[in-house]
Order: sequence, then structure tokens, then C-alpha cells
Amino acid sequence: MLLFIKKKIERVNQFLFKDVRHAWILTYYFALLWQFSYIEKRNDHITNWVSVSADGYIPYLNFFVVFYILWFLYVGVALTVFVFLEKSDFFRLTFNIFVGMTICYVIYMLYPHGQPLREALTAHETNVFNRMVYYIYSCDNPANTAPSIHVLNSIAVTVAINRSEFFRKRMGLIIGANILNVLIILSTVFIKQHSVIDIVLAFILSLFMQLIIYKVDWKSIFENARGRHQQRKIKL
Repeated sequence: MLLFIKKKIERVNQFLFKDVRHAWILTYYFALLWQFSYIEKRNDHITNWVSVSADGYIPYLNFFVVFYILWFLYVGVALTVFVFLEKSDFFRLTFNIFVGMTICYVIYMLYPHGQPLREALTAHETNVFNRMVYYIYSCDNPANTAPSIHVLNSIAVTVAINRSEFFRKRMGLIIGANILNVLIILSTVFIKQHSVIDIVLAFILSLFMQLIIYKVDWKSIFENARGRHQQRKIKL
């Protein structure tokens, strides 16, 4: 019995501290949640309102709240799945999300703002989708919207899926992920959580992040830097 327990403990240790030890980087997400909570309280009095004229032409479609909520599942499941895939893909995805969110938070701190587009909903809505939208409104004030983290992270996950060797062999999943990505982005404006400008800024930041993560050969840069450092040590 003791031998059996010992083997089980060894397997758990092997799994947590060797097989998926890189997953510990996900704990940084809790720091991001604390930071967002702090910014929400700090920026609760909105004086800078951000919107564009195009927002007035976008209808309020309450059923898109389903896709807005699916974002949480989409990002969470993707991060979990990538833990068990190529480590390089996992690190690129987490770097994309965590650094992108941190940049957004810096923007929110430097320029407190909000958007004035929300529907006038109440706690007594009879339509189930309106009630869901109202719940989101009540949990998340209309501040800190540009760039949209919803859009930014959705794009980050979709790009990671499109570039993954695991998913390239499963085109159905790639197609589904891309469709869901589009629906999530549309949901942010259809339920009046974001302005068009929030999406545009998220796309610009996302493009910047993709260039840094997927186009720059960081491995060669670090290897060259390490080689130069070792050459200096030899000369000394």
C-alpha cells in the first residue's frame, strides 16, 4: 500500500514539476486580474468618452451576448490545451496574451476613459439575452475599453491555433476557431460593450504583438548575444 502511494506521488510530482511545469506561468494571470480590479476602481469616474460616428449605425443585437460570454471559455480552454502541446507555441500564446493585456492596462492608467454606448437595461428584463447583457453591464463598468482586451485575446488565441502543427491536421477546429473569433469580435459592438475604435486599436496592437512574437527570431538573437558574452569572457 505504501509503495502504491509512493508511486502515485512520484507520478504527480513528475506531472506537475516536469511534464507541465511551464504551466506555472499561468499564475501571472491572477496578477493581471488584481491589476484590472485596481484600474476599474481607480477609473470609476469617467470624464473621457471614446466613440466614433460609425457606432451609431451598429444595431444592438442582444443574442450576440452568447458569443461574448463564449470568449471566456475560448481563451481558457485554449490556454489549457496549449499546455500539453509544443512548449514554444504555449509560450508564444501566453506572451501574446499577458504582454498585450499589460500594455492595455498601461494605456488605461495613462488615459482613463470609457464608452457611452450601452443600452438602458434594468434588472427586470424579461428577455433572457437582455438579462445576460445587463448582468455583464453590472459586473463591468463602461471604462477601460480601448483597446479591447476581448478582441486582443481572441485574435491571439486564433493566431496560435492557426499556426499550431497540432491544429493544422484538424482543419475543422481551425475553421471553427476562426468563425468563433469573428463572432466574438462582432459581439463586442453588437451588445454595446465596445466602440468600433476599441476594435481598431486592438487590431493595431495585435499586429504589433504578432510581429514581435512570430516574425522576430528571438532564439538566434539570444544565442548570438550569449556567444558574444562568452567571447568577452574568454578575452578577459
